[in-house]
Amino acid sequence: MSENKPDSQTKEKLSIVGVIMLIIAILVFSGIFSDAEGPLQVVDFSNLQGAFGKITEGSNFKGSGGTSAKEGFLFALTLAPTVMVAMGLIQIFENYGALKAAERLLTPIMKPILGIPGQASLALVGSLSSSDAGSAMTRELYDAGKLTEDERDIFTAFQYSSSGIIVNYFSGASPLFAVITVGTGVPFVYLFVLKFVEANLMRLIIKLQAKKAAKAAK
Repeated sequence: MSENKPDSQTKEKLSIVGVIMLIIAILVFSGIFSDAEGPLQVVDFSNLQGAFGKITEGSNFKGSGGTSAKEGFLFALTLAPTVMVAMGLIQIFENYGALKAAERLLTPIMKPILGIPGQASLALVGSLSSSDAGSAMTRELYDAGKLTEDERDIFTAFQYSSSGIIVNYFSGASPLFAVITVGTGVPFVYLFVLKFVEANLMRLIIKLQAKKAAKAAK
């Protein structure tokens, strides 16, 4: 009993470094500093990804007019840097205790709202600006045993609805801002709320299926 007591106390102790790294991680993946200049540019995931050089004006190494499997292959290559940067950052933050801090601080919030642990918070924030980063981090959490199969499915439902909502909404939907009759933030809030609705619908479906399976087993 006395040998196990220090271990339990160590697990309960919240690291200050972990909390600081958690805050930095949230800032990096949130996109707050996407338009920053100077040194603050490095505190943003999209800026850390960088950009491909242009071979001709308006075109990168993919060129233009590509079709079929070859175009798909080159598009897949453009996703590799995003996944690599996301995985590298997660490993750094994890080594400094950011995920443990997220588990301690955010699980009491995320469990009731989404049914997933606080360790998924970084993947959640990352998915708001990059669907590729969110999916890669979710897979990493699942493979590491930090998400159950049900939690993975719930979290995937959250991400699938309006994937990469920050970047896709404020860049892809910007031409609509001149014609919509409400403030630009109203549709964004609507889409953001629907992400939670879809995740909780998945929670309900999983719960009903589990009850059905339990009854069938009796």
